[in-house]
Amino acid sequence: GDVYKRQIHHRIILGAQMYLADEGAIMVEVAYDQADEIFELYEQCDYLKEVSTVRDNLGHHRVVKARKA
Repeated sequence: GDVYKRQIHHRIILGAQMYLADEGAIMVEVAYDQADEIFELYEQCDYLKEVSTVRDNLGHHRVVKARKA
């Protein structure tokens, strides 16, 4: 459920810090009804900047993207 998906994104955030080069980008697809919650997780991360979302063809926020500071 939602808790499991949130845990997955926590793991992605923790792991990405080790693998992203400076200024490297991360993009993750999210369920349209979870974009706000997942966006907040990435925005609260100290090593990421320029956190934003990309909309799909129906106008739903479907991708969260960020850059390593």
